[in-house]
Amino acid sequence: MFKIGLMMTSFFSFFTPASQACNPYVLLGKTPDGATETLMEDLSNRIRELIVKSPQAHPYFFFDFDGTVIDGDVTEGLQGEYSGLASLAIEHGLASEEYRGAAGVEKFWSKYHEIHAREGTKAAYVWTADQFANFTPGQRAQFEKIAADYWEKTLKNYLFDSSLQWIRAIQAQGGTVVVLSASPQVFVEAGAHFVGIPRDFFFGINRDQNEKGQWINPIVTYAEGKVSQMNEILDRDPHAVVVGGFGNSWGTDGAFLKEVAMKHKGLSVMINGGGAPGEGHGIVEIVQKRRFGQKKPL
Repeated sequence: MFKIGLMMTSFFSFFTPASQACNPYVLLGKTPDGATETLMEDLSNRIRELIVKSPQAHPYFFFDFDGTVIDGDVTEGLQGEYSGLASLAIEHGLASEEYRGAAGVEKFWSKYHEIHAREGTKAAYVWTADQFANFTPGQRAQFEKIAADYWEKTLKNYLFDSSLQWIRAIQAQGGTVVVLSASPQVFVEAGAHFVGIPRDFFFGINRDQNEKGQWINPIVTYAEGKVSQMNEILDRDPHAVVVGGFGNSWGTDGAFLKEVAMKHKGLSVMINGGGAPGEGHGIVEIVQKRRFGQKKPL
């Protein structure tokens, strides 16, 4: 599955291989064996070692969001457990005119699946973001209130406790956490307060345009687009050093995780990825569950 080229001896010692052939390592939220705490220690050590070696360095960590920080998908939801923000926005009349109100939800998802089947995942994601682009100030305020209420009542209960612990450990050591998501920008940044990451460090698919009709952010943060967005962010900071990356999908996150591991020699973690297609390129694979599957507030 992957060749371990990372100095993670103390980290791996706390895991039990579930399969010798695939060699994944099991992580269950706050585990009795201290696995979560051990990864936090490793992250902290990496930051400390970097600062000692290069005092001016700014350590960066890049996280996918859906399936990595939150169980499920903020756009689509989690089957049998919660609806996503797309359906919620449609029900409140905040999508494009063709898809509004209760009747618009079924029509929207039917069109989404049609595009996905005909043109592929990237096209379906871009089309989705298009339906929620260019909110008026009033629509933006309405959505922000609806989304905040939904996060408070529902979505915060689906955050992975272990991911939040890693994020806190990184921030406590002065590291910068950046979210790279294939969900629409307006959806993913709505969780900033509950995750504890500033909104300016959330990057989703943004189809908003300025008064000249130009894209606010032309980068589509899906697959290779996440590499482009990561590089664009790094180019802004001459002292930026990539230390780690976290994702959950080989199709969506594999490219940027390989970039972190191979180019930047950082710690790349694939969560619940289901096994690497071919070589894992130095990406560590783990399994993560939401507080042992219990839906209760953090």
